[in-house]
Amino acid sequence: MKPDDLPTAVYNTEQSRSIDQAIINQTSINSFELMQQAAQAVFKVIVKNFPLVKSLVVFCGSGNNAGDGYVLATIAKQHGFDVSVIAITAKDKLRADADKAYMLAEKAQITIEPYTQQLLTADLIVDALLGTGINGELRPPFAEVINYINASNIPVCAIDVPSGLSTDTGMATPIAVIATITVCILSLKQGLLTAMAKDHTGRLIFADLDITATDYLQPSSNRLDANNFTDILQTRKHYSHKGTYGHLLIAGGNYGMAGAVIMAAEAAICSGSGLVTVLTQPEHITALALRRPEVITAASIQEDTLITKQAIVLGPGLGKDSWALQLFKQIIAKAKAPLVIDADALTLLSDNLQILANYTSEIVLTPHPKEMSRILNISTNEINNNRFDAIKKLYTMLETIASKSKSIVIVLKGSGTIVYDGTEISICIAGNPGMATAGMGDVLSGVIGSLLATGITASIATKLAVLCHSQAADELAASQGYIGMLATEIIPIIRSQLNKIANN
Repeated sequence: MKPDDLPTAVYNTEQSRSIDQAIINQTSINSFELMQQAAQAVFKVIVKNFPLVKSLVVFCGSGNNAGDGYVLATIAKQHGFDVSVIAITAKDKLRADADKAYMLAEKAQITIEPYTQQLLTADLIVDALLGTGINGELRPPFAEVINYINASNIPVCAIDVPSGLSTDTGMATPIAVIATITVCILSLKQGLLTAMAKDHTGRLIFADLDITATDYLQPSSNRLDANNFTDILQTRKHYSHKGTYGHLLIAGGNYGMAGAVIMAAEAAICSGSGLVTVLTQPEHITALALRRPEVITAASIQEDTLITKQAIVLGPGLGKDSWALQLFKQIIAKAKAPLVIDADALTLLSDNLQILANYTSEIVLTPHPKEMSRILNISTNEINNNRFDAIKKLYTMLETIASKSKSIVIVLKGSGTIVYDGTEISICIAGNPGMATAGMGDVLSGVIGSLLATGITASIATKLAVLCHSQAADELAASQGYIGMLATEIIPIIRSQLNKIANN
């Protein structure tokens, strides 16, 4: 998946259908012509990315996605490909343009056969089964057909979306085609960017058909892109000092968990803040000083510890015992700076939500699904089944409780991390499975806190941190692979990412 080839505007399923209809209503392009353009775009992708392919088998369902498939089959036949179609839906049940496309393929003398479990011998499978048309569980025989495709060991090109994958949630329903390439058409669908999507889309390619979706409808969310932050990180002036770039406090590191707060501190000091102080258990101060001597250490809250800091990160390695709870309550009761609540502090927060009622500055929460489920008191499955709804639900809850806060930003971590600030949902498509390792969240919270301390607003600081954190992991994976990735290894790359953006 190459982010530079994808638009930043992202849409849900209903919006995507509205865009298609608006184009038909407001231009001279009719629905069948739009179908032909889509099929032509997919054919060009196939020719470019599968140059040795000479034979195709196209799996077609019943709706417009099937129509795309029948037209594609016709185009491929006209270009000398050996083409056959496996029709899951009989011709007499096809609708409008799909029926017209079927007749076009029939006229081109393409072999159209019903589904059986015969051995497939084609060079490439084209998935034109369902598109965005799924609603709930798959009806027979689609689940069987999808399993059949996935077991074939033949490369797959999915038209618009791998069949069975929800374009709203990114979840399989309950199974989905595992594509080699997915050609998303006209509007970038949000479900292709998060949750299970990356395991099903393969390489994601966007075909705009020379039409700009934002001319017809504003997006429901956006894709995080480094180009959107070039005016945020400015080249530093020579006439400045460490105080110019803020002082961050990181609180955590209970017994046995010194590493979490050390990683957060190291990430913070490498991400721009002029000063970083770590408040932790006394036994950990020596280890912190040896690992990162640039960081200031403290074993207790002094009178000015909270009021002199430009930002606070609360939670890495905090624990859940009496020491942790006391520190948690003390900081939230007295602090006035932008606050990042992470890790164990999120667990403590789930039982003490009203503590945020009097917090007046910016608040950033960085839960993974399990942490979010504790706060919302719902299952992790409910979170994962619709990450967009879940993050909005949590925001609404916090907005009511923390009504005095300057702003609230939530990060829902995972594949296709989502950031929500109450106005805009942003999706990070960078990141990889190598990040599923201890300490990655601690590093992220340190970067967010550091950017907050420099004076960047919570919404922008969080989005920028999430993007650089994931891009750094991708850069490391590109050279060394996913297995065995260490959270500390991406810290210098994050610094490099931030400097590239600042110097762009």
